Amino acid sequence: MTTVESGQHRQMWFAPISGADPLDPVDSFLTREDSFSEQSATIPKSIRLGEQVDTGPYSTWSQQTWIGGQGQEFFSDKQMYWYGQGNVSDKPGRWKYWPSWKKCGLQVNNAANVRPEILYVGPTNNGTDVPLYATFSNASMWTYVPSGSLWQQINGPVAGLFHGPITAMCHLGQDEGVATDTYIAFGDSTGRFYYMDAPTSTVVVEGAPSPGAGAGYAKGITAMVDYNFATYVAYKDEFKKRTYTGGGGVVWTAVRQIPDVEKIVSMVVWQGKIWMLGHCRGDRARVYTTDGSAVVFAFEIQNINCTAMQNGSALRVHYGSLYIAGNEPVYNADDSGAIRGVVYKYNGSSLTRLHDRRNPDLWGTADNYIRAMDTWGKYLVWTVDQNPSAATYGGVARNAGVELYDPENDAIVPGPDIMCEGRSVTKTSGQGQVRGMCAWGATLAVGLYDDYAYNPGTLDKPWVVAYMRRGGAVRPSGITGLYNRSWQYEGDQPKKQTLVSSYFDADLPGETKVLLYLQLRYKLPYNDGIKVIIEGDKNATSWTVVDVTGPGTYDDDWHTWSIPLRDAATDVHLSASRFRYRIELSQNNTVDTTTKAPQIEGVTTFFNVAPGSRRQWRIRFVLHDGQERLDGSANPLTTRVAQADKLREYWSNGMPFKMWDARADGDTPTGNGVTVVMTDFTEQPYRVTSGDSVVASEVACTLVEIPLS
Repeated sequence: MTTVESGQHRQMWFAPISGADPLDPVDSFLTREDSFSEQSATIPKSIRLGEQVDTGPYSTWSQQTWIGGQGQEFFSDKQMYWYGQGNVSDKPGRWKYWPSWKKCGLQVNNAANVRPEILYVGPTNNGTDVPLYATFSNASMWTYVPSGSLWQQINGPVAGLFHGPITAMCHLGQDEGVATDTYIAFGDSTGRFYYMDAPTSTVVVEGAPSPGAGAGYAKGITAMVDYNFATYVAYKDEFKKRTYTGGGGVVWTAVRQIPDVEKIVSMVVWQGKIWMLGHCRGDRARVYTTDGSAVVFAFEIQNINCTAMQNGSALRVHYGSLYIAGNEPVYNADDSGAIRGVVYKYNGSSLTRLHDRRNPDLWGTADNYIRAMDTWGKYLVWTVDQNPSAATYGGVARNAGVELYDPENDAIVPGPDIMCEGRSVTKTSGQGQVRGMCAWGATLAVGLYDDYAYNPGTLDKPWVVAYMRRGGAVRPSGITGLYNRSWQYEGDQPKKQTLVSSYFDADLPGETKVLLYLQLRYKLPYNDGIKVIIEGDKNATSWTVVDVTGPGTYDDDWHTWSIPLRDAATDVHLSASRFRYRIELSQNNTVDTTTKAPQIEGVTTFFNVAPGSRRQWRIRFVLHDGQERLDGSANPLTTRVAQADKLREYWSNGMPFKMWDARADGDTPTGNGVTVVMTDFTEQPYRVTSGDSVVASEVACTLVEIPLS
């Protein structure tokens, strides 16, 4: 037998990751000192279909459209993003400003569209609310003509005509010989029914419908709809029909009282029938249908309250489907509840949950109601309350405004808020709320309420009506006329809109990405601004990489800009395992136009995947019968074949195992070792000497480190 000197060899220890003590070395092997090498591991790229990693010297992540809408926190759909107020839906591939809101100037609660060119407003006074205008009355009707910026109060033939706040409005259902859009029906909280000849503003008091004043007045009118040349009126749980018989004659018919419903909150006409939404005890909503006589139950929604919805707006028909909006209690880990908006979609056979505000990273922890819903062109629109608590969760502080659903792209898109994003929220209490909503043609009008404690008797919880038009002007600020109080309590500031992308990790969440540069195509007229922020690893780090202002002279050209992604303080390229971009556009000029506002077309981020330090070892093990360890003890694997079989076992099962590095001494290693896999196995038998009968072997293999973090 041939003897081997200890100095010529090193000893390595292996152990399977199993058993009672998987970290205890159990198998040892000798390797020739001149056939042992350690080097960095080469990790090739794996390219998979649809992956945003290319095969060039660097990788790219590109978004050329955001038409898929908001709500995607982690990147999957290349057309979606996390949050942003800009208009990404009207023109695919372009992010541009929404038009600005314009103040109408009346303190109102309910706004309803009943004629194309006139907005009818039924205001209410919520107890302690002090009106903005001394001429405002608690029980009155107003009209607003946007083309002339003119408000007109409707008092009718008798001063103080209306006996309570207006709670419902609709077209008046009449016979075929009457142009119904010239007659407007109103209902108030006392149960009185009125109608008006719109061209003359002549109001008729019809009084209480049958079966008598007491029942009607006690319940109050909660919803109305015109259907099949009649007007259908809900008195909380009671459903009645008003029919015009000609010559000034009117017949009221009690259709049905619905015992399980506390209040019918909304009615619409869909699929040739009236659909009614009723609020029930225990935060339930029930939907019924009727042809004007029989009332049939359709379906129920649990855990929803629709009583905060204004002017019958909880139920809307849009693009062939029925939408139900309301609010639900959402309980946090400490069992404290918050009220969050929710929207359902019903297609005639199935009910789906379209939208909710459960995610605290996007919506914060405070209440955030949906208070009104309407259709506006291709969009279904609902309201958003101000919610500064989102900032505490690393999200976006939401200001009051609207949100839009685009059914053509099945996308939810944040609309313009009332105070432009970028204004700090300094209120210690109260919220801005959008209470009323009405859309007609290209115009969207909202009733705004500020639930903040200002100076009672001077300015306390103010109301205002605002409107905007698609394709309208973009101004450097939002609502004008209420500076330093209410909605613009901080005064005039540049108009800002923001887009925050999803977090991107290239499907390699454990690997660090070195960010090289960001490329965007932009238009920056006048002295408008672009600010680019990179946020790395969720809620951990953010870097402002550029904050620039335009040239100060008109520039209507498109430009491509490559922005190095480096830390401004150290000039070192940014790195993170996942990252997202935040782009803020600010309009500083005073030109009121849509064509002279900043725009973005496409954002591409260039990066390198920088895997953590990995090692690999190329080794040739020496195997022979009767092998001794370096400390002189006998190897329990007594034969060459047994040693080879054990190494082959580590290779063939493909499982990671523990390795302790090659040592020149005979001591048993300590510590946890290194987790590795054996990627290849080659055995070459040989005779130690030409005349020797003893056969030895060399086993060549590669060990690759498995990083644990």
